Amino acid sequence: MEEAIERRLKEKLDEIVFIELKKDITIPGKKTVLRKNVPMPIPVKKLSDRVSKGDYENLSVKEMMEGMVLLVAADPDFEHNPYYKGLMKGIDENMDRVITGSAIDYAENNRLEDAFVFFQTASLLNPSNLDAAYNKAKVCEALSREAQDGELSKAWEKEAFSLLEKLTVDFDDFQMPYYHLGFHYSNSGLYKKAQLAWQHFIENSDDENKIMEVQEMLIKISDRIIFDEGYNQVLAGAFETGLEKLLSIEENNSSWWNLLFFIALAYRNLGKLDEAVEYFEKVIRIKPDQAESLNELGLCHSALGNLSEAARYFKKALNMDRDNPEILCNNAMAQIEMGNIELAETYLNRSSELDPNDPVTLACMNELNKFKNN
Repeated sequence: MEEAIERRLKEKLDEIVFIELKKDITIPGKKTVLRKNVPMPIPVKKLSDRVSKGDYENLSVKEMMEGMVLLVAADPDFEHNPYYKGLMKGIDENMDRVITGSAIDYAENNRLEDAFVFFQTASLLNPSNLDAAYNKAKVCEALSREAQDGELSKAWEKEAFSLLEKLTVDFDDFQMPYYHLGFHYSNSGLYKKAQLAWQHFIENSDDENKIMEVQEMLIKISDRIIFDEGYNQVLAGAFETGLEKLLSIEENNSSWWNLLFFIALAYRNLGKLDEAVEYFEKVIRIKPDQAESLNELGLCHSALGNLSEAARYFKKALNMDRDNPEILCNNAMAQIEMGNIELAETYLNRSSELDPNDPVTLACMNELNKFKNN
């Protein structure tokens, strides 16, 4: 369980107090005993209501059960939890189902944290309780949307994701986790994983409405999937294959600067420098502060022999990212080509200050020294 959630549940322990029974109590018709030497948890509100009515001596087993449910969920290592679990099962062998029903009521009334607590205890009493396990994950999703605290919101989201993945293992014939996981993956930018989850859902589910919804989502993310495949191929050196995929989605995404950047990068690595310049310039028009594209334009113009234009772009890039060794070195090399040795040395000294062992900087320093000695 996420640490932030554990802390939140520990806070809820303030909602219970312990009472001690004066004697052992046998529950009629049940093979279980409330023992006087074991403190019994009870919700503070239930006890205060009893006191206000002058009826604090006739606490019900149900009221004690509510305290046990919270304690088992919020403090899993509490020393009396094994007794409480046995007691609950002794009262009703289907107690996990009873608790799940209460949890669903809480969820329907938007008492989401209480619902989570009850689903958690139901799952601990019976790990095979699918209703508890699945609805617990759904409640976590709802809590992630409603939580005002950013850390807690992320914790609920991570917990939901973890529970959904666990469901695919523990209940491998149950398809709904794949429906939910698709959205989690998509929201995290993992579009290929989202595609695989939703395709699994479509192939194995008989929920026509949700299948239609998922099919619409697959259409929406199809370009993102192609983009992920294309840019990964470009980064892996498969420039032609990656470029072909990226160009196939350009028409419908002409203002997507990330796409244009990788198209340009593929063209540059294929030696098609004029096309690379065209696309890097498109990126800059959309995102003027994109230092990496400015640097790439400098590299293109250097390769084309346009040294003054290269230096201009390197300087712009450096203004955006002053402590970038790569840009400093590129700028230095352009200045060496133009004969501006002092300026080149200034750039390289700064790069060396940032990382004395940077191999690119050391190589550029070597080139500078050769130029100076000639």
